Amino acid sequence: MREHSLHFITGIVLIRATKRGNYRKAFLACRKHRIDLNVIVDRDPDLFRKRLTSFIEQVHDIDYINLFLTNLGSVIFFWTCATGADRVRSEGSQPPEVISELCDAIREQLEAQDIERYINSILTAYVVKRPPDLEAGLSVLLQLRGIVTLSFSAPTFKDASLNRTSTKRD
Repeated sequence: MREHSLHFITGIVLIRATKRGNYRKAFLACRKHRIDLNVIVDRDPDLFRKRLTSFIEQVHDIDYINLFLTNLGSVIFFWTCATGADRVRSEGSQPPEVISELCDAIREQLEAQDIERYINSILTAYVVKRPPDLEAGLSVLLQLRGIVTLSFSAPTFKDASLNRTSTKRD
């Protein structure tokens, strides 16, 4: 099968999956074929916002949600052919306001479901926002510290989350 035919078929699968609200299938197809995850939002941003709860239920894996969030706010660097060594900075497909709105909406959904389980994704949402809201992320960690004081693994849990926040910022 020719390469362009494969991309065409994959595009049809993505369109159908997002249209039907099958976000898990669309997410996994994007991941498998190394397609920018912003395609899931770009197709119909308003519909995606309405079905955000469904997206989180279907793509419930913490690593997948983190991958989606970081891809949402990704910045792409590439070399220009004309000048050779010059780098051109290209923001993701969404404007900064939309990225912030989506990060806030996803974060609110995750906090409502289980703040302890989704803490890394919640912190990622704070860091990916444009501009990043690090103070709010740290306040969530302090809030969580009060909730998880008796847990045996609490210090390592909080340290890992704090480390994740600082490495995302760099």
